Amino acid sequence: MRQMNSSPVWVPNAIVVGGVAHGIDAHGVYAADGGFVENSAIYQGDRCRSGAAPAILLKGPLPRLRGRHVNGGYAAGHFGHIPVESFARMHLFLDQPDPIIFAEMNFRKSALMRQIITTLGLSLDRVIILDRPTQIDVLQVCPPDLSIRNYALPRYAQSLEAAGHKFCAAQGITQNSETRPLYVSRSRTNTKGRYYFGEATLERLLEAAGYKIVHPETLPLDAQFRLLLEHREIAGFYGSALHPLVFAQAPKTVTYLACEPINATFGLIEQVKHNDWSVVEVDAQAIGKANQPKLLCREGIARACDALKVPCIWTAELRQHHDAATRMFEETLHSLDMAI
Repeated sequence: MRQMNSSPVWVPNAIVVGGVAHGIDAHGVYAADGGFVENSAIYQGDRCRSGAAPAILLKGPLPRLRGRHVNGGYAAGHFGHIPVESFARMHLFLDQPDPIIFAEMNFRKSALMRQIITTLGLSLDRVIILDRPTQIDVLQVCPPDLSIRNYALPRYAQSLEAAGHKFCAAQGITQNSETRPLYVSRSRTNTKGRYYFGEATLERLLEAAGYKIVHPETLPLDAQFRLLLEHREIAGFYGSALHPLVFAQAPKTVTYLACEPINATFGLIEQVKHNDWSVVEVDAQAIGKANQPKLLCREGIARACDALKVPCIWTAELRQHHDAATRMFEETLHSLDMAI
């Protein structure tokens, strides 16, 4: 695993590539002579996903920003990648006075990131998101405090927790004040993606045992953040909807359900946050692809209930409910096969 742990570097006449169709591979900071600045690299595991801008993008004349700025990374358009990559240098919002530069990916995908910054109560006025390659008089480039599947430094957790504390203070929220357990569901997402048929059956069992069930896509951002920060005990299938837990300051009990190996990044984050966390393997019928639909088997639902200390009693109504989910799963698989 690769860990960039070097000191910040100052790059005169730096070129930041953003807003181009070449996407993440072209992203990054380049010196005036075209050399890639390592501190701006995006590593996902052992693979560097950036620094491959075509030479033509680095040649002038380029728009120019005068003065001194700091590099924030890239503005992801995906909810889950914003806290783990776009905010991998969150400390810049807290301990730097200079404007923060982000590179926009593939034209105009930064609206969600701007919304999250505003929701957290951070200063959007300091943020500049570049939609084209731009040269900057002087740019400070820090290595990220988190790298997907590689490492998470204590400062990553500390910086995001400080942002969460600011959000809570503004909203009048007391973290961990809600003792009712919370279940974060994916049952209202796209059934042809990473969807779990039968999860709604599990929800019925959990709700009967006192869990609050929440479907994040039905709520505004501030309500999503509030729920995850207020509740002390949280469970759900691992994924982007649980990433706002990085803003939570107080220790929590977090149970990740999974039908496949969990992304190592979740464990790296939990290690620096010191939550009481666990992963529960849930039996499911699948078609062999990680991001395609799965059917939670009755044994899997029972295992999830057991881990969450919830009774699993298969009434006639629950059996009918799960049978209906099974039929929907088979119909979805058939439609996917027809589309191939």
